[in-house]
Amino acid sequence: MTKQGFGSCQDLRLISRLRLLPSPAVVEEAEAATRMIVDAYFARNKPLPEVRDLMATRAIDPLRAFSEECRAELQALEAF
Repeated sequence: MTKQGFGSCQDLRLISRLRLLPSPAVVEEAEAATRMIVDAYFARNKPLPEVRDLMATRAIDPLRAFSEECRAELQALEAF
């Protein structure tokens, strides 16, 4: 995201380009990750110990599902 905030022209162009190539599942995970990041941006600030605990339990990992879906798609393409 740019400093202008979510929804700037640059962000929308990037998301539109992302929708051209990957499968619908990858696009869905990318959109979910974006929503999680934006929601976190507008949520209350968490104390560092709470953030550490969330990271330790993997409760806060907005890119995990997206990266796993990307990896699965890449492996499927390499199988051809």
